[in-house]
Amino acid sequence: MSALADVVADGNILGLVERFLRAKNMD
Repeated sequence: MSALADVVADGNILGLVERFLRAKNMD
């Protein structure tokens, strides 16, 4: 389960980074 949790956490982090980059580009 820890492995799955790590994968999900990584996915969430990547999603947040993508959102941040998009917001930065819009600026």
